[in-house]
Amino acid sequence: MDITGYIPQRPPFVMVDELLESTPESAVTQWVVPAECVLADAGELQAAGLMENVAQTAAAWVGYQAKKQNAPIRIGYIGAVRQMTVKRLPRVGETIRTTMQVVETVFDITLVHATQQVGDELVAEMDLKIALQ
Repeated sequence: MDITGYIPQRPPFVMVDELLESTPESAVTQWVVPAECVLADAGELQAAGLMENVAQTAAAWVGYQAKKQNAPIRIGYIGAVRQMTVKRLPRVGETIRTTMQVVETVFDITLVHATQQVGDELVAEMDLKIALQ
């Protein structure tokens, strides 16, 4: 299925290509950083792009789980970013594999931990607090 069936974002702001795995507690996506990416500069995806990729991975996870239950897809907002470590910025044309794990959910707030890799190299990791509408 087209990824836009799971997420509310639309081009040119779609920053996941494919949902590879989804469980009730985790998700894995991949995305090839395009040359026309609005959050890339000088051929590199900026930190804001890494955050948005994680947020869209979480959105794809929420959307997939909702569709499995025939429920409406809820919109989420980034409430906080913590413990963000960027080892290097991915370059245009590289494929980012993002793995997101739910750490905790309280009411409509979900804390996730995510890692982002290019090949076997860890390029970034962070915790995102996501508020669902």
